[in-house]
Amino acid sequence: LHDALPIYLCRRIAVPITWALAVILVLALAKQGALTGAAWSLPYAVALILLFAAPWGVAWLLRRPGFHAGNPDDNLSSVVDSEWLALVARRTGYSVTINDARRRLVWVNDSFTRMTGYSSGEALGQLTSKLLYFEGTDSSTTTRVRDSFAAGLGLRFEILVRGKDGRQWWLDTDARPLLDARGKLHGWICIQADITEQVRIREELRRSERKISFLAHHDPLTGVANRLGFRARLDDLLENIART
Repeated sequence: LHDALPIYLCRRIAVPITWALAVILVLALAKQGALTGAAWSLPYAVALILLFAAPWGVAWLLRRPGFHAGNPDDNLSSVVDSEWLALVARRTGYSVTINDARRRLVWVNDSFTRMTGYSSGEALGQLTSKLLYFEGTDSSTTTRVRDSFAAGLGLRFEILVRGKDGRQWWLDTDARPLLDARGKLHGWICIQADITEQVRIREELRRSERKISFLAHHDPLTGVANRLGFRARLDDLLENIART
């Protein structure tokens, strides 16, 4: 994000300075005309128009998508503007990362380093998948994530990951593309949270529901299907017969 500072200063300083110079020159021309008693000729009028138009021209140049353009994967400064910076500032309680178009990490916040155990120096330039995915990570989820990124589409997903200390935990990620004014992809911003406890509670509820369903249809001592169990099996059998 340090690359965004020169652009910020350029936009906040270049345009006001241009305006100030234009006003000073206009006043100087007016004063000269008053002292000499010269009439406002065509050159004076053209000069005034150009002076007033100069700040607008500078502002237009600074807002062009191609201004400060370099390698779009190495320089996100034209895309990571105040809107994204404000978003990062509002989400400091969550892990926030910014990746370039090739999905390499270019910025991480403190919550990311605390959650994963990787410092910013260790993380920058790396793929999030290389840092956190392991053999226990669900392959179908990783495939869905890669396909979505390849298509330039945002998505939200839950995935089992492993931190630097070897701890395995569930990561909830909301990934959104960073697009310039022309719709060209320059990178990704990802907001992440550790939802291990929520996943544990959810799985416990599912196990409880299955256990309750089993006890409702089986004798608790013998495990043999009771009347409800036999009725449920009979209904399933009749339904299968009706389908055939």
